[in-house]
Amino acid sequence: GSCSSSCPADALCYRYDASRGHTVEGICQREKNAGEDALLCGSKRNCTECTSTVKSNGKNCLWFDVNGNDIDAYCQSSCGPMVRCGSPTCPSSTTSSCDSFDSCLSCLGRGASCAWAVDSCFDSCDMIADASCYSSQYFREMTANEICQIEQNERNDMSLCGSKMNCVECTSAVKSDGETCLWFDGNDDVEGFCHSFCHPEMPCGFSTCPSSSAFSCDNFDTCLDCLDQSGGRSCAWAAGSCLPSCDVIADVSCYSALNFPDMSATEICQAENNDIDDASLC
Repeated sequence: GSCSSSCPADALCYRYDASRGHTVEGICQREKNAGEDALLCGSKRNCTECTSTVKSNGKNCLWFDVNGNDIDAYCQSSCGPMVRCGSPTCPSSTTSSCDSFDSCLSCLGRGASCAWAVDSCFDSCDMIADASCYSSQYFREMTANEICQIEQNERNDMSLCGSKMNCVECTSAVKSDGETCLWFDGNDDVEGFCHSFCHPEMPCGFSTCPSSSAFSCDNFDTCLDCLDQSGGRSCAWAAGSCLPSCDVIADVSCYSALNFPDMSATEICQAENNDIDDASLC
């Protein structure tokens, strides 16, 4: 985009030479076409799209494998002076099938259109229906690195949310996109669970817990109902009664999610039953 007295060695340069029969208008049109071709080819994310794209001169864009590394490959409109030239065609798909790749980057970095799902590389997302699937077909403006980062983020989010045992912990956990995890009530309101996203075939969870003012702990008369955290409550069970917390009782065993942070309500109540049985036995 600059006018200079001489041509630099590391960039495309256009100059008028009357002896070659060129016109100023023709030269500037070539420069305009070259700029548009560079943008067009640079937008292609895999070999198939790249080498199927036709430039202003009727030739295809070129696909560059960087030192044979498909992950960092790219599409360009012309050959540069400092690197070996790209190819106008893709390698035959028979040389490597999608299922031969064992990582997201190697799978999605191929010129051929592969898809990554459940830690495996497939020919397309059409082969998988019940799990998240990642391919350039659905993330058209992104590189393999960017798509695989999304896959890794979603994997981390699922692990984070899946580790939360009650509604309060769940809806306080922040995922990679800045949103909180979602709490899903179970069929009996005791076996609820935390997840990172909504499933299309079931009601979506909620990102906030119902107000604790909607209930009182002493309304519950069983250990399971008392320690159920799905409603956002935090109660404690002791001496056959449901209390606001273990702080209000000091002379008997007390059970709450705060005292057993890695256990579900069912597991805590089973521990209470075991303690009762042990005390009776001894």
